[in-house]
Amino acid sequence: MGNNIILFNSNNKNHPTLETHIAYFTDNFEPIELKISNSKLKINAKEAKIDSILLLNSSPQTPLHLTILFELSSAINPNDLEFYKKVFEFYSSVSKLLFEKIDFVLIAEKPIFLSESYANKYKFDSLKSFEFTHKSDLNQLLNSPIFLNNQKGNNNAILLITKSLVKLNAKQLINYLSSNQAKFFHINLSDYNYSLYEELCNATNSVSIKLTELKNTEKILKISTYILSQGLYQRFYCSEILKIGKNLIEFDSGDDKDSLVINLYENDFPELEFKDNTYFFGILDSGIRKTITFKVQAKKSCSNHN
Repeated sequence: MGNNIILFNSNNKNHPTLETHIAYFTDNFEPIELKISNSKLKINAKEAKIDSILLLNSSPQTPLHLTILFELSSAINPNDLEFYKKVFEFYSSVSKLLFEKIDFVLIAEKPIFLSESYANKYKFDSLKSFEFTHKSDLNQLLNSPIFLNNQKGNNNAILLITKSLVKLNAKQLINYLSSNQAKFFHINLSDYNYSLYEELCNATNSVSIKLTELKNTEKILKISTYILSQGLYQRFYCSEILKIGKNLIEFDSGDDKDSLVINLYENDFPELEFKDNTYFFGILDSGIRKTITFKVQAKKSCSNHN
């Protein structure tokens, strides 16, 4: 038995403050609290000061009824289907103390419900020979009598895995999640950030993670299980000068450690300009010193690109 510490979703939206999310939990998915006094941080191999650690609190409601949704469209390739199979295998073996029931649903033009049987994991292999030409339609699931009946009287959670932009009435899903206090987690198989999924997560205080960011299937499966079942994760903040390109974040809790690479681009940094009218000195005689006070403001804010 051991502990799991996972860094994710780092951003500099409030430049120069760097915000990084972190999940810290046991192999039984029980939360572990971080302490600044025990923790160490490095940014690009240089020691950095942790300004604060914030615990995002939530009341766990286990066991949950979990519905896992897999996008099935022309965007999905054989490698994605291999990942789907790993998701199916992992969640089929998760403790019933966390998820009393799990529904696996392929989201094509219409939802395809899979039973939690050993034989069904091979269905993902058979899908490799099919060509899907239409967008996945999540609205069909939300209006499905089977889905609506399965959601009655349960502590519900949804894990959505997508690669492209599915057909979805965002307001309907947000209303469903909010009114039922259902949990939501999104895994993005694409390098692109779709505003629709950001809207869903922002409105429901949920998490979206790119598979390409963590680059580790086991990590992303564990963190989705932990956040869906416990709802607890932490954020730490530091004020460091980052660079355009790759930035390496290394965190050590004292007992466990993890690292994360955040890619930043020019538009991830604010562009500054002088505020109001600013007057500078003309020519000064040798040996003469003068000071001037001026204000600057952001001409543009940081982007949301990770």
